[in-house]
Amino acid sequence: MQLSAQIATSHLVLLHPAFGIDGDTPNFEVFRVLQRIVQERPRSKWLQTLKQTKEFQVLAMSAPRNQENYRRLLNHPRLEDLMDWMRAMDQEALSIERSDICQYQGRVDVIGQSHDAFHPLQLALDLASLYPNATVHEIAPGHSSDDEHRESVRHTLYEIFEDYDYL
Repeated sequence: MQLSAQIATSHLVLLHPAFGIDGDTPNFEVFRVLQRIVQERPRSKWLQTLKQTKEFQVLAMSAPRNQENYRRLLNHPRLEDLMDWMRAMDQEALSIERSDICQYQGRVDVIGQSHDAFHPLQLALDLASLYPNATVHEIAPGHSSDDEHRESVRHTLYEIFEDYDYL
């Protein structure tokens, strides 16, 4: 796929990028673990089993908001549909090729945060390094309060759009 032929825009804002580059998607490992648990364990053991995995335990200190999201997923009324969607994303859509990224010549703002296992800051930095006209913005870390996180995102988006005279 030629990205330049697919996107007709002069500015991209990538907030919390969660895909991989050239097939490298370690940030989706906790989803893979979750999929295995749902497939292999009885429903009554899902949360207990998830809590025992190292992928989930790592989130306690670095990204408790992500950890809570995974807990809530286990009670989602359409969990099976979500698992199908995640499996399809993992197999088909979670990676973008470097050659496609480099084709885009418009302005790019990549917003990342530290301490977020699903949207790692390093991925935001790596993506920004591939775009010729990219700027990286770092928002409040994954262990910040919900209010602090929302305000940080709001403030960053305002700065981006203000700089480009979109407001």
